[in-house]
Amino acid sequence: VLILACLLAALLFLFSIASPGPHFWALFLIPILVVFLWGRPRDVYLAAALGCAFVAAGCWFGDIRTPVALLIDCGLPLLVLSAAAWQLAGFRQQGAQMSRHTQELQAGFNARTAELQASEEKLAKIFRANPGGIAILRQADGHVLEANDALLAVLCLTRDQLVGRSPDDLGVITPVGSAALRATVEGPGFVHGMDVQITNAAGDVVDLLLSVEQLDIGGEPCYLVLVLDIGERKQTEYHMRVLLLELAHRSKNLLAVI
Repeated sequence: VLILACLLAALLFLFSIASPGPHFWALFLIPILVVFLWGRPRDVYLAAALGCAFVAAGCWFGDIRTPVALLIDCGLPLLVLSAAAWQLAGFRQQGAQMSRHTQELQAGFNARTAELQASEEKLAKIFRANPGGIAILRQADGHVLEANDALLAVLCLTRDQLVGRSPDDLGVITPVGSAALRATVEGPGFVHGMDVQITNAAGDVVDLLLSVEQLDIGGEPCYLVLVLDIGERKQTEYHMRVLLLELAHRSKNLLAVI
């Protein structure tokens, strides 16, 4: 681009020599603009210096007889060309700095986005693989936004049957129980390790250990619900109590015989 600009400046100089005019020096702004638009920023100064040299040569070979005419016809054009080159080069440097800054911001944004995506993928894997049931409910209406496979297995429901509906609508919990649970959560803002009973879609009563936390998702208040099926544990505890009672009864009978 610089070479083309130099050739253009030389052609303009020859044209000005062949057809001299009072403002021929303004033509040398064209090579400067060419370099500004398509060349390197520092080449703008070289194009301006070449233009100034041609203007000085034109003044040297021209018919300038007074100092005032020399100042007007030579000094002023040189000042204008130099100022134009300085301004245009400054614009290019500012543009380059802004471009680098934009690229750095974009790179930082892309890195942050990649980190967030990786974090979301990790959380999604934890959410899906957790052996306990997990669900996210919207506080406004209690509708289920997402649930993992463990919870679907406990409730004997498919994802399509559960997501977008509330436990009240599904009959999993009674409206009275739901209202009491909501009041319990809204007090301290959480529930940890509460024993509850629900009725799943198969009609079975299921004993659960329930924990609830409040959180915001996209600015929308939600509940994070975690449940653990403790039916087997309760059955084991029941059998242990029965066994202990039986042992106590037999011990009393044995003591009575003795």
